Amino acid sequence: MITNVDEGVDWMELTVSNSEWDLMRVVWSLDQATSAQIIAGIQTQRSWSASTIKTMLKRLVDKGWLTFTKQGRRFNYQATIDEHTAMSQRVADCFAQICDMHKGEILYQVIDNAALSQSDIEKLQILLAQKALTAPQAVACNCIECRQCQEEEK
Repeated sequence: MITNVDEGVDWMELTVSNSEWDLMRVVWSLDQATSAQIIAGIQTQRSWSASTIKTMLKRLVDKGWLTFTKQGRRFNYQATIDEHTAMSQRVADCFAQICDMHKGEILYQVIDNAALSQSDIEKLQILLAQKALTAPQAVACNCIECRQCQEEEK
């Protein structure tokens, strides 16, 4: 569980939309950014109005994902969580909703479709070799009353 200590925000309970995630990526890429920089950055990818972007920035502040300082008329935004932590939490939240029995095939599809460097592949090979030493023959279903998984286990 990720907590914003300053605000006492429970990150597991707060979700951000895909659009808000796009804004966060701009802020992360710049470390800190003015609203003008964020608007310019996002408008290269999306045809959103400045007022729409400012509304989403306010939501991200309200959710605890961003903080801001005001200098005159300029708003400077900074993320309260680093990008790697947020990405890891988002993936963990997604995988928590998937039956344990199907996580391997989902990982296979993700890896098959991902752009990976030689270094990434080497790290994955090492990790998989270590996991193979203690892996069970099959992973049991952890769904609640799932007939489909129960039939697949047979």
